[in-house]
Amino acid sequence: MISNSVKASLDKVEQSAWIDLYDLDISKINDLGGSNHFYFCNEMNEKNEPVVWRGQKYLAIPIQIEGVEIKSDGPSNRPTLTIGNGAGYITGILNQYRGLIGAKVTRYRVPEQFLDAVNFIDGNDHANPDEYLDQSYIINSTQHSKTFASFTLAIPSESDGAVIPNRTIYATVCPFRYRGEMCGYDGWAIADENDNAIQAHERDKDKCSKRLGGCQARFGINGQLPFGGFPMADKVSGN
Repeated sequence: MISNSVKASLDKVEQSAWIDLYDLDISKINDLGGSNHFYFCNEMNEKNEPVVWRGQKYLAIPIQIEGVEIKSDGPSNRPTLTIGNGAGYITGILNQYRGLIGAKVTRYRVPEQFLDAVNFIDGNDHANPDEYLDQSYIINSTQHSKTFASFTLAIPSESDGAVIPNRTIYATVCPFRYRGEMCGYDGWAIADENDNAIQAHERDKDKCSKRLGGCQARFGINGQLPFGGFPMADKVSGN
């Protein structure tokens, strides 16, 4: 959405600061229930608190998008979104939601002068939730480490809303939901999330470690395992 006010601000020699806000929409890939959105921003507000826009708080986290290019014809480029992965926060999201392949990311660019009044010590008489620029993308592929996660993006018109069947390659972590469709385990409680054995009646402690050992404890070591990781991935190097 580009209003006349935003267009006018683009023409000013001295422009208001722009705040980039990111809405990660997992509704197309979420089979766990709960919230379908994660909200991120690279900055804090004037009160040194999370930025609030349209009443929604945006988690302060290192995040940036690169390679954005608007083309009138031909295929678009593939922007890259990078998010800090401190304390494994993004890894946890990746593990729960299919590596986020097929999730939708919308970047809202909002002139600071139009942010919600709650962001400012003295309030804001110019707050206006309808003043922004936006662009949406679909996550096409994912890479991550202990420090950051990087996502290759495509515009929705090039993916036709389809969830791409590719998934992120994890060497030692299974991305499948424990006791879910791809996991398939439906037996007794076996072990906790650290692979420590528990009693069969301790159902509340039964959590898979998401490691190969957790899968073997439930399915045995000699049969075919539904383990979703690729144990040899970190053993292979390019020539």
